[in-house]
Amino acid sequence: MDQPLLKDLLGPTSPTPEILSVRAICASTLNGSATIDGRSKALGNDLDGKLLNALRDWCDVVLVGAETVRSENYFGVQPTENSPVPARMAVVTASMEFHWEKQFFYNYFTPHIFLVPDNSLSDSTKKPLIHRLEKFGDVHNVNDGNPQNWIDTLKHLGFKRILCEGGPAIFGGLIAMNAVDQFYLTLDPTLSSAVESPITRDPSDRLATQNMHLESVQSCPDSTIFLRYGRGDS
Repeated sequence: MDQPLLKDLLGPTSPTPEILSVRAICASTLNGSATIDGRSKALGNDLDGKLLNALRDWCDVVLVGAETVRSENYFGVQPTENSPVPARMAVVTASMEFHWEKQFFYNYFTPHIFLVPDNSLSDSTKKPLIHRLEKFGDVHNVNDGNPQNWIDTLKHLGFKRILCEGGPAIFGGLIAMNAVDQFYLTLDPTLSSAVESPITRDPSDRLATQNMHLESVQSCPDSTIFLRYGRGDS
């Protein structure tokens, strides 16, 4: 069995790049846990990392939740030959609490974007946190923090290619608004005794579904499976 080609995993780009496109990427165990010992880095293989970087080259903004930034020790998107000016990171956060010494706040090339609900921005006790975030990027009011407001804000800022990297509540919010155009799922050949963290979770605790269709299935010699789904019929 040969290793899949990265271009086959990535798939074609939109023939109409001016139209907003939202892609999401996730890895999980065979029984659906998105983390092992609290992190996703144990899942997938080297090709999975290359796919993530290729999608970051494709996008102009990465949408991610604050808890994912904290737990995965994120840093900024790195410049590459294909994308010398790397995508910006847009972080959804209500608390505005971060580990300020971590590399997210010194290892980056483009200013971050912080998507903060109005009730947090209007809280006078959080003013020092707002000023601190402004040292590392732009703080934007996303009203009540509804997922539609995340997308509308990014669209208003001129972004057309959004890559969502989680976590579960961010994925769930986008699914609830039927916003995911393509979903990349890497199945790691590991069974976990429990689902430590689900792939998706709707913060409103209501079930929402989005119909998708299978575009690609690719397997590796190490039994890692790459699935790519596109938007299904409405």
